[in-house]
Amino acid sequence: MKSLIVVFFFLLSGLASSKELIVSAGASLTDVFRELIESYERTYGDSEVVLNLGGSGALLQQIYKGAPVDVYASANMTLVEQAISRKAIDKNRVRIFASNQLVLVAPKGQSRVKITQLSDLMKDQVRRVAVSNYGVPVGKYTIDFLKNNGYWVFINKKIINTNNVRQSLAYVLRGEV
Repeated sequence: MKSLIVVFFFLLSGLASSKELIVSAGASLTDVFRELIESYERTYGDSEVVLNLGGSGALLQQIYKGAPVDVYASANMTLVEQAISRKAIDKNRVRIFASNQLVLVAPKGQSRVKITQLSDLMKDQVRRVAVSNYGVPVGKYTIDFLKNNGYWVFINKKIINTNNVRQSLAYVLRGEV
């Protein structure tokens, strides 16, 4: 976490003279960015950070339409490359500051089915699996992974589409999937 804070400060250091910073970040970064912003505002007491969360593609559409944004944190490099080609983002200011990986999450103690590995999702007892829409980076990564590894044909009818990773997690935590 400390290295991510340092990188975040570095990225924003040129903007620190501004009173308000607008950060558009992918929904999967919600918790991390809330912590980063709290720390940033303590360090730069005269600055306020406005956090705009959503799907990386939707946030980029806002930028294309002229939304004011100081920092865009995308979960998808393809979108960043598209924005660079459209001159919506300066390629010299792009920094990779984090990475992630797909994980399988199951409701602790609430599921009647023991789920410890991906193949468990093919069990008949598993009726609903939350996966973000294909237009959202995590949805694309997940669906491509499931297809490329032969799981999609077995579980695609069980899929409950969500708008982002946060919504998928909320469904899991409520025991709905």
